[in-house]
Amino acid sequence: EFLASRTSDAVHHETIKERSSQHDCTIRLHRHRHLAQIFLFRTPGVLFRLGDIEQRSSDRMILVIPPGVPHGFQFSEDVIGDVVSVRLGDLPDQVRASFAPFQPETDPVFPAGETANFEKVETLVDQVSDVFHGVTRDRGALLHLTLQLITTYLASSLRDRIAHLDRAAMFRVGRHDQHAERFCTLLEDNFRNGWSVNDY
Repeated sequence: EFLASRTSDAVHHETIKERSSQHDCTIRLHRHRHLAQIFLFRTPGVLFRLGDIEQRSSDRMILVIPPGVPHGFQFSEDVIGDVVSVRLGDLPDQVRASFAPFQPETDPVFPAGETANFEKVETLVDQVSDVFHGVTRDRGALLHLTLQLITTYLASSLRDRIAHLDRAAMFRVGRHDQHAERFCTLLEDNFRNGWSVNDY
């Protein structure tokens, strides 16, 4: 948070190597009260903890970390990736609102192989880096718009994931439903046989 507050930009970019090299490639579990962060792992093998989730990435991956969520990392020395830190309170309302879908309960972890438009988000993170580290007219507006494109793509992937889980739950047949289906089948097969309730 100190680093992010040293610049007038509400959006800050640095490479993961820049961040982790100051901490021997390990960033202990911590949280930010006012910052959201987007991590892009361009190489696999990052051990991370995000809220109650702890795993090692096996693919390129994006994490969206809302304010207040504990997170920590163990990186390899040859890690390639980016971290975009965002002071939400300093963003325009529409851009700030684009972070609303990303909450711990939504599991805001986006592996490349399961995330539509992953490559487009990668390209947008490159654009954030170019604008942040360059001297550009309309710098703030460009950072905000690029950030909103990133969150819009990721929120779309998140909605697709939730819809898929909802459909799977809808078609999942519970034990009571299976019991009722078997009973109906028995009725259809034996309604002419004069079975009693006890027979069924």
